[in-house]
Amino acid sequence: YAHQGWRKYFAPIGPIATFGYWFAWSSVLALFGIVIGGLIQAEWFPGEPAGGTGADATGYFSTGPVEIGLPHLIAAGAIILVWIVNIFGIRPAVWLGYITGAMLMIPLAVFIFLPYLTGNWDGDNLTWTLNDPGQPWGGWKTALVWLFVMGWSAYGVEACATFAPEYKDTARDTSLALRTSALFSLFVYAFLPLGISGVLTQQEIADNPVAFYVPAFHEILGGGSDIMVVLLIASLLLSMNTATADGSRALYGIARDDMTVKQLFHLNRFHVPGRAMTVDMIVNILLVFFVGNTLAILYTGNVGYILAHFFALTGFVLLRKDRPGWPRPIRVSSVFVPIAIVLAALNALFIYVGVTDPGLTYAAETKHVL
Repeated sequence: YAHQGWRKYFAPIGPIATFGYWFAWSSVLALFGIVIGGLIQAEWFPGEPAGGTGADATGYFSTGPVEIGLPHLIAAGAIILVWIVNIFGIRPAVWLGYITGAMLMIPLAVFIFLPYLTGNWDGDNLTWTLNDPGQPWGGWKTALVWLFVMGWSAYGVEACATFAPEYKDTARDTSLALRTSALFSLFVYAFLPLGISGVLTQQEIADNPVAFYVPAFHEILGGGSDIMVVLLIASLLLSMNTATADGSRALYGIARDDMTVKQLFHLNRFHVPGRAMTVDMIVNILLVFFVGNTLAILYTGNVGYILAHFFALTGFVLLRKDRPGWPRPIRVSSVFVPIAIVLAALNALFIYVGVTDPGLTYAAETKHVL
């Protein structure tokens, strides 16, 4: 949409949007791979070097920018694992999605429903810092920066559209996949934070922004931290599996539209973009070994991702204006044009506050220190 809608006005928008989209999805592999490695190292191998960046980091060996510890080696292994699963076609990737998705349902149910039944939920843990005169824009600027960061995962249901050519009934199944995924995600994003925030204080979450689910799980069930770590790893593998499939198809599409090397416009004998998947795998292993910091990767990739959504939304509006008669099997009513304009404006605002004042989040503070 961004490429087709904008090329009449400013052709470089297409490559900018598509590269931003691809890198954000692709870098999920390095990001979550390192998180998986960190969880495994902290839970079962606390004596092994964690590696990282900075003068006090220690590892098995150094690549220069990064001391390579156990989490980085596990991350590389996880990246290779999901590459192997996906390279053999869509069916193995779907089965991995089924298995890890079923495992993900367990912590979702624990965090959304059980706190109210066990008595662990306490409304005093919920805090409200908007309209605070001591905060920028009365606290609203902090909220907008966090909406910018959270868009990186909340917008992820759009991946359903990437698989449109592979559905049995493209028009019906694409619409069904997008709508059901959006409704499910809306439910989870509304009720999961309420459940966890009523169990842990804001400071407890801030002290452990990556793995605070583990103490929350322990608080609700009185144990089972090992089980929770396994379930967390399954959910992260689910995201990595989706990222491999989606990022490679995005790169395949970029090559098809002549915006990168043409050789990536290729399907292997299992009818998946194997070359693009291999490029994704190599890029992410390099990110693990030469960047090594999850929050820096997230924040950098998110700029391109939200920008891609801005250009896609505005591209949709431009296409409806310039080519209203073009055939489109999946149709939406004209009311979505002003909706798209409003959403594009909101995303532009998210980008502005996210880029100009990133220090309002834990992620960006860590990135700046490093």
